[in-house]
Amino acid sequence: MGSSSDHTKEHLFPRIPIPVRDGILAGLAVFVIALSSLLLMDIEALRQQRITIKDSLERTARTAAGLVDGDAHQEMVRSGKVEPATYERLIAPLVKFHHRAPEIAYLYTLIEKDGQLYFVLDTATSAKSLEFSRPMKPSGFLEPYSSFSPNEDAAEVQAVREGLNFVSRKPFTDEYGSFLSALAPIRDSQGKVVASLGIDMSVADYESRLSDLKKTGFLSAVISAFTGMLLGVLVWWHARQALRHEQGKWQATKEKADLEARDRRVIQSLGQIVYRHNFAMPQGGDEIIWEGETEALLGYKSSEMPRKTEDWFSFLHPDDRARETTAFLAAIKGRATSYEGEYRFRHADGRYIWLLDRCLILRDASGSPLLVDGTLLNVTERKVSDERFRTVFEASTDPHMLVARNRVIDCNQATIEMLGLETKADVLRQPLAIHWPDLDETSSWDTTVFRGLHRFESYKKHISGELIPVDVTNTHLTISGEEIMLVVWHDLRKIKHAQRELAFSEKKYRELVEGLDQIVFQTNQNGHWMFLNPAWEETTGYRITNCLGRPIDPFIWPDDRERVLRAWNGGKPDSAPFRIVGSTGIEIWVEAEWRPRYDSSGRQVGISGTLTNITARRKTEQEIIAAKEAAEAADRAKSEFLAVMSHEIRTPMNGVIGFAQLLGETGLTEQQREYVETVKGCGDTLLRLLNDILDFSKMESSRVELEQRPFSIRQCAAEVISLNLPTATAKEIALSAQIDPKVPDQVLGDSTRFRQVLLNLVGNAVKFTERGWVELRVTLAPAAPPSEQPDHIKVEILDSGIGIDKDAQSRLFKPFSQADSSTTRRYGGTGLGLAISARVVELMGGKLTVMSEPGHGSCFSFTLPFRQSAAPDSESSLPPATQESKVELAAHPSLKILVAEDNAINRKVISRMLLSLGYSATLVGDGFECLEACEREEYDLIFMDVQMPGLDGFETTARLRAAGKKTWISALTAAAMPDDRLKCQIAGMNDYLTKPYRKADLEASIARYIVARRTKANA
Repeated sequence: MGSSSDHTKEHLFPRIPIPVRDGILAGLAVFVIALSSLLLMDIEALRQQRITIKDSLERTARTAAGLVDGDAHQEMVRSGKVEPATYERLIAPLVKFHHRAPEIAYLYTLIEKDGQLYFVLDTATSAKSLEFSRPMKPSGFLEPYSSFSPNEDAAEVQAVREGLNFVSRKPFTDEYGSFLSALAPIRDSQGKVVASLGIDMSVADYESRLSDLKKTGFLSAVISAFTGMLLGVLVWWHARQALRHEQGKWQATKEKADLEARDRRVIQSLGQIVYRHNFAMPQGGDEIIWEGETEALLGYKSSEMPRKTEDWFSFLHPDDRARETTAFLAAIKGRATSYEGEYRFRHADGRYIWLLDRCLILRDASGSPLLVDGTLLNVTERKVSDERFRTVFEASTDPHMLVARNRVIDCNQATIEMLGLETKADVLRQPLAIHWPDLDETSSWDTTVFRGLHRFESYKKHISGELIPVDVTNTHLTISGEEIMLVVWHDLRKIKHAQRELAFSEKKYRELVEGLDQIVFQTNQNGHWMFLNPAWEETTGYRITNCLGRPIDPFIWPDDRERVLRAWNGGKPDSAPFRIVGSTGIEIWVEAEWRPRYDSSGRQVGISGTLTNITARRKTEQEIIAAKEAAEAADRAKSEFLAVMSHEIRTPMNGVIGFAQLLGETGLTEQQREYVETVKGCGDTLLRLLNDILDFSKMESSRVELEQRPFSIRQCAAEVISLNLPTATAKEIALSAQIDPKVPDQVLGDSTRFRQVLLNLVGNAVKFTERGWVELRVTLAPAAPPSEQPDHIKVEILDSGIGIDKDAQSRLFKPFSQADSSTTRRYGGTGLGLAISARVVELMGGKLTVMSEPGHGSCFSFTLPFRQSAAPDSESSLPPATQESKVELAAHPSLKILVAEDNAINRKVISRMLLSLGYSATLVGDGFECLEACEREEYDLIFMDVQMPGLDGFETTARLRAAGKKTWISALTAAAMPDDRLKCQIAGMNDYLTKPYRKADLEASIARYIVARRTKANA
């Protein structure tokens, strides 16, 4: 009999021989050992995989945190509102970073307040710029943050509050996938933690690799089972395990290389320098590896950067080298895990720039340094900003103090002056409580101010004992790791005085508003009356107490209601007239002026304004408008009447003057020639009278427009002298012109009007001088230097005539007036010439004056501003009717001329004049006949009457141009109104003649046509 244990074995393996049993046990042992080893390897591989991913995630978060402007981020959080421009500037580098690292699912910043985390920035708000195909859910500014792992909430809050690095232990899953989260602190320019940057990294690939590892483990277990039963393949099993181990190493190496490549891409996107300082080199050496924008920041390529610690220190500014060398080596040799320093570094171009050096020190188990990973950031601008702060601090007229450790450590001159002390040392020696007498004696500066009293009113005690009211503003700073408070005092004495004055002013203006005749009102956001002064009752008849709180709509006249309410709700200050309904139902016109009212948040809460009763004024305005319309209608009727009268007078005058001229060219006796000349003289006198009346009418209706063309003053003067010379010679008057050589030859102006004034004044001088002399004198005005533009040119017309007494001089420039009735009878005239000349001179920028004594002649003078012109005027598209041709005309009997004139006498006049010039013409009586004649035959020149029955000259010309006819057309018009020349040009006419015309006018018109034809042929 065997033992109990032997019996148990027999029961378990009743039929298995011992060798086989031993083999099975050995196989099982091998299987169990192999399976245990496999499980341990899988567990270690999973652990290493998690460590690798979390390290990469933490590095990415720290790198991204360095992109955030901590100062601007903190300022936006303090303000509690989002300025779009600031938000875009802060988030732009994060969006760029996120775009280059698409494996990041979300990138955001968080702040902690009262144990709760809140979002500030979120790149998901710029999803369009990221250009990712996956959906993203953005978080709003200061939106509460909650993690998907409640067990990690406290750790995340602690990490944000204390500025710690954090990586979630397990992935969390939502509708968009599974993610791992990491947090890294964001620091301001003083190194103070102001927020944390968070990233969520998709772990889909990570979970896939874990799943593959688990599947591989299961497969290995099966293989191990077969390996245990088949001991013969034990060597093969070991070889397979070795191969799998090598594959795992290769995969880890590949993943490490991928992570390093991704880190390099991230570093390049940051615009800063990242370095790795390796202290684990053989023989105890060290090596520095550089990544990032070294050339852009420091001017050196990566290959040119120092590789050893001692080489790096040689690039530092001499004043910083010893300090930084000592501090860095102390951190390396000690137990520090990080180091931060600021120093000046020599740029490749020789200048020094300020760098902020931040690094993490990785040590082995014994505490020896292995690696130092760090970043270099250009902080030159911040250093310059610090200097500016010092300048502002010292120069400010408001007292500034720096407070630390319950004492004042610095102050500016304004502080010394406000306290009435002599030196800065006097301020620094004083206890802090002296400056805040209203604080509790047991309260310290740290517990009272650092805990939230950032702005308040207080009193500062002057050395004389005076308590000065001040507005205190505290700003928390961290300088070199020390908590410092910048305290600014603003003297409130003037403000307090102004507040007292304001209270008095408010009372005064309330009394003023109550006594105004204007209605002063306020409404709320619902459009209800909130305030009305007593003028409301006086104007409308409504009791104020019955109106307050009621809608404004029923008080506005129905026809104006929609317009007024739309304007009042428009949110802009404005004014407009409208009608309100009086208590008796009457229509009351008011002029409203209003502006919107806003609350402290900027929301419109109603409007304020005034209503002025303009009912009487409105009635007066309507009467004025009616009177104005009546006056304008009368003016139009007068203009139409003058146009009709001009046409009706000029038409028969054309026959009178024309036939008188033709008759004068025939063989006449002296007596007959005298009669003809008398008729011509009377016709010319009548024509001048008509022209004066038309000119005066134009000026009365302000329809005179001056041209600005180059012309010669000397030529105008010569023409005026030439025209008046026959009359002067007949009266034995010496007529001359004296023009200063300094007067420019070419000036810009209206030559026609200038000539008209000279003709009037010189003509008057000749007319009122029996014998003696008349002189036209042109000089530069003495007051204007010759180099000054425009030139001021003085014109004087002097004579030795009858002279004018003082009383008569005052009436000279009035319409229809002369010196006295005897001169009118003796010399004739309408009395409009001087009035027209004075108006023209005023339009040209001058003033016509006279100096005269009876029996000693007269001097009429004026001064006009003229700008010089470098070249004479070019030919206009429509030459003036009085323009003299410079072309010597030969006989052109071959010209085909067509005359369209409805008046039979005028047809005869123009045909005879043309015949005397050597031309024959075809005559038609209206526009229709003109069109038919042009269809039958091509003409070189058409003289076209403007005013014809049936089809006038304008329409006839328009139809000829529409038909493609390019015939030269000269207009014949008896209207001579201001717009006639322009109308002719618009209709397509080439020339313009005013009735009555003379043979010389026809000759000049034909000459202009010949010149134009020759010019076109030579072009």
